[in-house]
Amino acid sequence: RGYAGFTDESPLLEALVPRILVWPVRFDMGDIEVDTQVPRTLYHFTNRSMFERLVHECAEESAGTRHEAINMAYRLVLEDCRERDPARDLGNDESADLELCTYEPVRFQTREDVLRTVMGEIPAVSRRSSHGRALDSFADCCVAVRVPGTACFPKGLNDALVTVKYDKLIALQKRAAARRSVNQKREENEKMQ
Repeated sequence: RGYAGFTDESPLLEALVPRILVWPVRFDMGDIEVDTQVPRTLYHFTNRSMFERLVHECAEESAGTRHEAINMAYRLVLEDCRERDPARDLGNDESADLELCTYEPVRFQTREDVLRTVMGEIPAVSRRSSHGRALDSFADCCVAVRVPGTACFPKGLNDALVTVKYDKLIALQKRAAARRSVNQKREENEKMQ
């Protein structure tokens, strides 16, 4: 039981038992270097289309700066969380918080186990998301994300899910910007002396 792949032909991994494609590198989501707690590695299960967007927009050179890549990863995962959640899908929940999984893909026996964990249950009637994707496609792929520890909160009694609080990510982003500004001024002062 484990992972296979990451060859010259394809950089992707595959979790062998549940047969889920995995991007082999974590995306940072938030300003981890200014956080006072240890960062957490969490997992976002998604469909092939969003997986390809995440990889293209965040991992390749189109992301621009590191900060732009962090923001892009957050926006895309939020969009995906809203699409697959019925309350958010219908506009009933405008929360900017994310729900991510604490379990890596190889901890699951089937894709149905992933869906039960991430969505709470599998609807008896096949449902499609607001973008027309079948809900069962949201267990086709997975990306790992590294999130500041202070932004992570347990999701009720389900230890497999964590809520990543948007307001905590923004507070860390402001702290990081302030630190960069102070460092830049210090460097300028040192150059003038």
